[in-house]
Amino acid sequence: MIATAGRLPVSYLVLDFCDVPTSDSSAISAIAKLHRYFDRNGCLLILTRMNVAIESQFKRAGLHPDSTNIVFYADLDMALEYYKEKLLAADANPELPVDFSIWDRIRKGLPAGTPLFAFMTYLQPRSFKPDEYLVK
Repeated sequence: MIATAGRLPVSYLVLDFCDVPTSDSSAISAIAKLHRYFDRNGCLLILTRMNVAIESQFKRAGLHPDSTNIVFYADLDMALEYYKEKLLAADANPELPVDFSIWDRIRKGLPAGTPLFAFMTYLQPRSFKPDEYLVK
């Protein structure tokens, strides 16, 4: 788990490769470096919807499902559902009433004063143009 100042700790990172037709060695190297950082900090890297060519590049770089703290999924929805359930189970509180909604549970996990709408906007899928940086 990676602690972040004033925010909830990071336990999982999901990267979806649905619209990624190919990858170069620098991208594979960057994700391998991210995986090593996650591995040291107990975070899980989840890679979804990779085509055969990219998956084989990852495997040649030593990033494959047998590695620690990395998981491959063919379907994004299955990956999100599985880890959502894990997060909810980890946060299960037997003292909460049965009718405590998912939105109330999410709101409870957010820093005080965070509007739920802003969080839900954050969760919306985003598209990136070719050559656009995810992190600068």
